[in-house]
Parts: sequence; C-alpha cells; structure tokens
Amino acid sequence: LSHALRAHTLAPARVQTLCVLVDVLYTMGRGDQARRMLYIAVMRAQTEEDRLSVAVECAKHGEDSLTLRLTRSLLHRDPYSIRGMMIRGCALMNLRRFDEAKRVFARLCVILPEDTICPAYYAMARDEQTPEERLTLGLDVPRSEAVNRTMRIVAAMAQTSQDDVHELCRLSAWSFRSVIGGANTAMLSLMQMIALNTPETRDVLLDALTDPQVSDHLKYMILQAMTAAYGFKPYDADIGGRLVRLAAGATTQRQGDGEEIQTVVQAAADALAPDFPQAPKMLLPMYIALLEQSDMPDRREQPACAAALEYLFHRLSGRKVDLRRIAAKNGVSPRLCRMMAKRILRAVKNMAKNKTKGSAEHEVHQL
Repeated sequence: LSHALRAHTLAPARVQTLCVLVDVLYTMGRGDQARRMLYIAVMRAQTEEDRLSVAVECAKHGEDSLTLRLTRSLLHRDPYSIRGMMIRGCALMNLRRFDEAKRVFARLCVILPEDTICPAYYAMARDEQTPEERLTLGLDVPRSEAVNRTMRIVAAMAQTSQDDVHELCRLSAWSFRSVIGGANTAMLSLMQMIALNTPETRDVLLDALTDPQVSDHLKYMILQAMTAAYGFKPYDADIGGRLVRLAAGATTQRQGDGEEIQTVVQAAADALAPDFPQAPKMLLPMYIALLEQSDMPDRREQPACAAALEYLFHRLSGRKVDLRRIAAKNGVSPRLCRMMAKRILRAVKNMAKNKTKGSAEHEVHQL
C-alpha cells in the first residue's frame, strides 16, 4: 500500500497509478476508500487507453454502472473497440439488461467469427439466462474472494464429506474458468474431482471440456486425468475455438499422446471441411478403434492414417473417390494409404463385432 500511495503522490494525475492503488485498497478491504479513488480515476480518464483501463477496474470490482458509463464514452469515440464491447456486454448481463447485451454480443459474433466466447454469451442473453458468477471475461471475483475460495478448495483436500461435494463442484467449476484463481487452484480442483469420482464431479469435468472460457492446456490435463480414471474414450472438447471429438490421450494400459491423436484426426477433418462439419464425430471413433488394437503409428505413418481416414469417410458415406489423389495430397504412397485403410476397417469391425460385420467385410474386399 505504501508503494502504491507513493506512486500516486509522485504522479497524481496518472490514471495507471490510480488503478494500481484501487486494486490494493480493494484487496485490503478498504472498499469505501477504493471506491472514492475509482471515481477520481473515472473523472481523470481522458484518453481511450485510460478509459479502457478504468473500465477494466470497474468491471473487476463490481462497479457495473461505472463500467457502462465509461464504455459508452469509449465506444462513442471508437465504435470497434472489441475489448470495450466485451466489457460492456458483461456489465449489461450482470445488470440483467438482456436485450442490450444481446445486441452487443451479436455484433461481436460478426466481428469475431472465430471466437467461441461471444456466441456462448449471446445465447445466454437471448435465453435471458442469469450467469451464476459475475461476467467479466476472467476477472470474475475480487482477489480477496479468489483467495478465500482457493483456501476452501485446499481445505477440502484433507477431508470431504458427501454434503460438501456440491459446494466443491461449484468452486471447482469456478477455478477451471478463473484467471484470477490461477493455474495451481485449477489443478487442485482437478485432483479433487477425479478423486471423488461421482456423477456430479464427472459432469463438472465434461462441462469444462466444452466451455470456451477454459484454457486448452487445462482441457488436455482434464483429458489425461479422465483417461486414467475412466479409460480410453472420446469426448467432445472445444480446442482452439473448434468443437471436436478428442481422444482422452491413452488407454488404461499404456500412456499415449493426445496431441498426436488430435493432429491425425484434425488433418483428416480439415481436408473434409467445410463440406462435412460432422466428420470428426465419425473419424475419431474409427481412429480410436485402431489405437485400441495396435501401437501408436509412427511419424511416417501418421499422414497415411489421415489420408486413410479421409478416404474411408467418403467410402463409408457411399461416395466414390480416387485413393491415389488423396494419398498424393497427403504426401504418401497409395499402397501405404490402402494398407492403413484396411487396418482401420478391421479394427472397427473387431470393435463393433456383429453390428458392422457385413459392411466392414465388404469394404475390405472392395479395397
């Protein structure tokens, strides 16, 4: 606090030092004093950068009315300020002004077509769904509350009764999505969810896999942990802003590489996009069937696996395609591509047994 006060004394007109001081005062529980300094920062913010900085502070500490005032001024001068629109949309959601929030997030969906957070928030606003936590795009709770929640998660490591499971699930769901909570808190929560192993804790993990607010790195960790607990299974996962069916990384007997699995399946899916957006749902189970019965293909065979998956997708969908053209596009020989296609079909046949026996044998014969 003394350093923040000294910085403010040396540069009283500088908005950035005011923002730092506001953070420190809120952390120390001096809410009234922090709020006064925040209002001073609002009055002194003249540039777009300063207005955005103060708007972030207002959003972080729950001052939604001030956030709307600042973002209105900011967007009047810069109508395409993406960060400003995001903060404003979150503040409108917190105040239950769903019609206005819907318009903001609809505009963001057009400006950022690859983003997955804005469509999720647009759907919430359209359905007038009140968020469980205040929306601030990661800056979800004040730092003091984040510390309090983290300590409750740590305390649960020692002893957790059945009555505490619901509360722990709520805190874990928060930690997976929280920037201010930190990576260590998320890992503690993941360990707790796997150790408890109840339907409710599993739902928390599955929800995290498809939530665009959860980092890709944490999703990979969740997939690896679920592999050890539940075996080698495909799950829907939002990776890099795209919803795909991703393998959990390994069988229960051996540890595999989830990123290599994704690379092969995604290569085949990319070749089929955008005409066949449903392709990953068919390709991943086929590749998993192969991995369940054999070792992970080496680097030389992986392009051939991607080519074989693309070829089989067309063949099993009733379309005639040139295997040589697909093999050449992937830089592999037709012979290797045909061999991998036969191996995948046999693996699918063995896994499905009587359900796909006839069609699989016919395709192997045709190859």
